[in-house]
Amino acid sequence: MSDERIEVLRGALDVLDKQGWSQGFYTNPDGSHCLAGAINTAGMAMSSYSILDAKNALALKNIEEWNDAPERTVEDVKQLLKQAIYDLENEAGS
Repeated sequence: MSDERIEVLRGALDVLDKQGWSQGFYTNPDGSHCLAGAINTAGMAMSSYSILDAKNALALKNIEEWNDAPERTVEDVKQLLKQAIYDLENEAGS
């Protein structure tokens, strides 16, 4: 059985790779997304619980504030997603 949290987080990485990353908007007029927007877009075909669970797997107090911090980069965002995926995969394997 697959873990929908992992599917959503992998999908968010794909959204960011294909459509770009932004700050200040869930979805920018140019089609790019913030972290929360990418997760929402990736999870559109899944339950809202899967999206919420995926966001919770990131262990951030406030996704939007973290994403929009002036020092934040797209690489920071992608690394956070990759680490959460890794952690979930190892959690599932234990």
